[in-house]
Amino acid sequence: CQSSVDTNVGGQYLASHSYLTQWKGETDAKEGHYRYFLQNLALNRFTQCFFVADKCESAEIFDTLAKQALENLEVEIAVRSYQLAKNVGMVMAIQAFKHETEKMILMGYVAAILHHHDMAQDFFLKSSKPMLALEMRCDLQDWLIALKLAKNISQDREPYICKQLAIQIETQGSHVEALKMFEKALIEGPNAGMTKTEIKSHNTQCSAGIARTSIKKGDVARGFAQAMKLTESALIIECAQVCESMKQWDEAAELFEKGGWTEKAFSIYIKRDKTDKIGDISRITSPKLLKELAKAKMKQRRYKDAEEAFIRAGAWEDVIDLNLNHLENPEKAKEILRTKAQTQSSAELLANYSKNKSAFKEAIEFYIMAGKTEEAFLLAQSNDEMETYSHFIIERDDKNVEEHLKIAQFYEGKDEWGKSAKHYDKHGNFNKALKLYMKAGDQYIENAIDMVGRAKNDNLTHLLVDYLMGDIDGVAKEPHYTFKLYIALGNLKQAAKIAVTIAAQEQELGNYKYAHDILFDVQKLLSAKEMHIPFDLQQRFALIHSYVIVKRLVKMGSHELAARLLNRICKNISQFPAHTVPILTSTVIECTRANMKGSAYRWSCMLFKPENRGNIEEKFKKKIERIVKKPVKEDEIEEAKSPCPYCQTHIPETELYCVHCNNNLPFCLASGKHMILDDWSKCDESGFPAIYYEYKKVLENSPTCPMCENETLPTNIRKVVDPQAELQRLKPGKSTQEEGAGDEEEDQEEDPFNN
Repeated sequence: CQSSVDTNVGGQYLASHSYLTQWKGETDAKEGHYRYFLQNLALNRFTQCFFVADKCESAEIFDTLAKQALENLEVEIAVRSYQLAKNVGMVMAIQAFKHETEKMILMGYVAAILHHHDMAQDFFLKSSKPMLALEMRCDLQDWLIALKLAKNISQDREPYICKQLAIQIETQGSHVEALKMFEKALIEGPNAGMTKTEIKSHNTQCSAGIARTSIKKGDVARGFAQAMKLTESALIIECAQVCESMKQWDEAAELFEKGGWTEKAFSIYIKRDKTDKIGDISRITSPKLLKELAKAKMKQRRYKDAEEAFIRAGAWEDVIDLNLNHLENPEKAKEILRTKAQTQSSAELLANYSKNKSAFKEAIEFYIMAGKTEEAFLLAQSNDEMETYSHFIIERDDKNVEEHLKIAQFYEGKDEWGKSAKHYDKHGNFNKALKLYMKAGDQYIENAIDMVGRAKNDNLTHLLVDYLMGDIDGVAKEPHYTFKLYIALGNLKQAAKIAVTIAAQEQELGNYKYAHDILFDVQKLLSAKEMHIPFDLQQRFALIHSYVIVKRLVKMGSHELAARLLNRICKNISQFPAHTVPILTSTVIECTRANMKGSAYRWSCMLFKPENRGNIEEKFKKKIERIVKKPVKEDEIEEAKSPCPYCQTHIPETELYCVHCNNNLPFCLASGKHMILDDWSKCDESGFPAIYYEYKKVLENSPTCPMCENETLPTNIRKVVDPQAELQRLKPGKSTQEEGAGDEEEDQEEDPFNN
């Protein structure tokens, strides 16, 4: 019978589905998202997995989803998941085949990128494109499997795969098998899969492989012959390196040279003592290799070849050693030391050589260059070559006071006072140096003056003054020494006074050039210190300079200007006692040429005075006598005039004093005329003024400045920008006598000669 009892049928979810109904959606916890994802993944519910994976916030979740989706050929889900996992490589790989419609090919690609290569190969072989299996194996470099596949799929690819397999086997050390594969890989005729160029390149690589493996397995002759047929440098070098590793040096060297690695080849030739194979050494650029070659040549006693290699290497010390000890050419060694290799070791080599040859001067020089000053000093001391030693010590290090002291003491011991004094001076012992200078005599006075000027020591100054005045040895020295002392001490006012005195003495003796130079130098010094030139110095200098430039003006044919300057000189003829008659005679001649008859008559009369008549040259005497006998009544021709630079009043060109403004005027160094403002130039060297037109005319005749005597091109002179400033700069000061009277007390304090 049937029971009437009501029964309820109950159910329970499987464990694989337990959380699918409990998932709370976006509000669920992270752990809940993760459980929901795993259960859906296990059930291959990829859409739900993708939806919840974003909530898990993990790239690994997307990567796992993508992989499983790909295994199930859910390509779109896989691509989107890999994109969110930031796996660009997989995205690009899938994009390449995602539109493939043939299932076997698609499954082959999927298996390949998931690293199931055998499975992928099976899928590709079952597809309509079995070549994909071969390409995959080639991409994986599974050359052995690829070779088996090629026999059935594409025999045209077999040579290429054989070559690649041979290379792989060669790297594994199976040289015999590799050789067989390289030989098998050679293509004899045309190949449908390769162009002629590709076949040629392929066969070249195979030939190189045959050469390498032949050498490695011991058949060096065959391998070397095969390598020598190659034309590609890289392949030849590979064969050379194999020969080198097998210690087949001769073959390696030839192959390195053929491959363009000449220095590597030459290095092997040198080590094998086969330097003749190198030939022209200009092909070697490495200094290290050149030195090795030179040493090899020396072992062969081929010293000239060794020298050439050392020179190319810049190994000058070795060149010096070679010339001293093998080539017997010490002069070349010395020249190299002085010009190219001033090293201490090189210098010591030459020093020892020179000492052994008794060439003591050179030995001393080279010991000093080598820093062996003690050896040099002892050698100089024992061979009376202290002058040589001192010369090179000063040349090397003039500030080494200890060396100067040693030299000074040596000379003092030999009573050579002047030489000793020079080195005491360098040592800084000025007091002793001065005493020795004075003891040495007049020839060292200028050295003493120079030292005292540098020392600026009152005691030294007064001691030297006593010596110059004769208070020490009873013999007063020449005034020009006093002048030089004032210059050295910087007392230019006193120097100017002495200069005027000396110039006057020299002028009386007829030494006009020397007098000119002294006054010129003093004026330059005063101008440099922006001091006014004393009036009497300027006047004397103007007279002497006029005398100096007359001869030049006569040669230029400027007879009137020459006559005017000679007139200036004759008015002060008492300052030229040594040449009174010649100067008066020249003046008469030039005045006659310039038709200045009145002046010619006046100076002729002076010439015929009893004290002068007997000294007139015979060839001029009658002519001058005729001038004297015919007094000139007509007026002198009028001299051209130009404006005074101070007041602009026109006065005679050669007049150096303006009666209108009572100013002494600066003169032109080229013409002796007074300066004019609108044509003012100057000598760049000396700063002395010149009238631009006159200066240019003189330089065009002879490009030597009449004042400083330096070469000066007429195109280089320029008018000054501010002639008024130049005029004020040249305005004369008081005479030296007036300055002395006005500054008597100051002079008494400053002038050591008054103490």
